[in-house]
Amino acid sequence: MGVNTLRGRLSLSPSGPHQDLIRTPSGPHQDPIRTPSGPHQALIRTSSGLRKALSPHQDPIRTSSGPHQDPIRTPSGPHQDPIRTPSGPHQDPIRTSSGPHQDLIRTPSGPYQALIRTPSGPHQDPIRTSSGPHQDLIRTPSGPHQDPIRTSSGPHQALIRPSSGPHQDLIRTSSGPHQGLIRTPSGPHQALIRTSSGPHQDLIRTPSGPHQDLVRPSSGPHQDLIRPSSGPHQALIRTSSGPHQDLIRTSSGPHQDLIRTSSGPHQALIRTPSGPHQDLIRTSSGLRKALSLHQDLIRPEEGSLSPSGPHQA
Repeated sequence: MGVNTLRGRLSLSPSGPHQDLIRTPSGPHQDPIRTPSGPHQALIRTSSGLRKALSPHQDPIRTSSGPHQDPIRTPSGPHQDPIRTPSGPHQDPIRTSSGPHQDLIRTPSGPYQALIRTPSGPHQDPIRTSSGPHQDLIRTPSGPHQDPIRTSSGPHQALIRPSSGPHQDLIRTSSGPHQGLIRTPSGPHQALIRTSSGPHQDLIRTPSGPHQDLVRPSSGPHQDLIRPSSGPHQALIRTSSGPHQDLIRTSSGPHQDLIRTSSGPHQALIRTPSGPHQDLIRTSSGLRKALSLHQDLIRPEEGSLSPSGPHQA
């Protein structure tokens, strides 16, 4: 059954694929299509072009100028709940209950730019990206990045938590793959690294250089802690089995402030205020003397110093 008007055409078909209503003010299927049982079951609205639902989009489609420009709602198709695109393909949100992006995708300008939630896909909980791929947050309970990923500008820039993948505990990086936890504002390993099986097994914090602030590994050469302020190993090193087994603190040069080792060559303590090992050495085996380049005296109990030459005991 068809009804012609001055502004367009109105068609009613009780048994065809467009079973409910078609309204077209100027073009073919220009205003809405409602079909309760056909493949175009809900509604399509377009301001200038064809207004009808395609076969995979079962509930509604609204487009202002391009294909599927405003929303798409499909109860059983790949984009199962809604799609809203003000200017590009799928630009605002996508909600699908059974497709690859199963819960929600919001993109203000690019593909999948704001949020993706999928209960069974590779990004199983959410993905939030402001400008780059996975730029803000990814949470997946069973995928390769199992808990979250937060990135501000690069891939996986802020946070990754997986329980069984190669990044098993936490990664915060600006660029490279790191196994436990890395926080880097500008350089490699710049803030923090936690790894369960790597050479820096527990923690690394560096403000500007490689391993510049803190390193804690459980089985590496620097097994407990390394803190440097400007140079390599400049602030603190604690190792249980290496040559500097207990502690190294340096203010400006190599081992400049303090070294504590329980079984190495510097067995108890070394303090140097200006030169290499310049101030104090404490050893647990009785020898308390300065090394060849050490200018002061070793008296850890009194804390007295002597300006005499090397090996002044």
